[in-house]
Amino acid sequence: MTGTRPAAFPMEQHLRLSPDNGAELVDPSSYRWLVGCMLYLTITCPELSYPVHVLSQFMQCPRQPHWDAAIRVLRYLKQNLGRDLLFKPPSTLSLTAYCDSDWATCSQSRRSLSGYFISLGGCPISWKTKRETTVARSLAEAEHRSMASTTATELTFFSRHPSAPRSIYCATTWPHFI
Repeated sequence: MTGTRPAAFPMEQHLRLSPDNGAELVDPSSYRWLVGCMLYLTITCPELSYPVHVLSQFMQCPRQPHWDAAIRVLRYLKQNLGRDLLFKPPSTLSLTAYCDSDWATCSQSRRSLSGYFISLGGCPISWKTKRETTVARSLAEAEHRSMASTTATELTFFSRHPSAPRSIYCATTWPHFI
């Protein structure tokens, strides 16, 4: 890794990995070990949640494109060494949530991928990326499910702090009209 150049993002934009592209790895255990280490890093690096979710889908039979994508995550980490999750007390302690969905991401099952990111006073407190259990019939339905998951997580916090100001942002406006 010393001779590689750092990457600005953990994963290439619009990268679609599949289980049957590329040559099988000679030693798949090294891929599994690397993705396992990255999974541990998601505790303090919320931006790794999506790439690790994608890479962990190929643990059974990893191939060269999967390995290359994992190395790109390492190149991203190389550029971002020393970054911390730091809680700075702001003037107002507001809760902000962002949610998004990638409709029909999986080429085999056509299930969507949803995710959210919640911060308190600008510091990340909760984030999640997950593949939906059912197939959404439209982008609006996929976004609505993502927003519902985010709202449920926020309600857990509000039951303890009902007076905290809050905002939820979604990538599209369609879920607001459902």
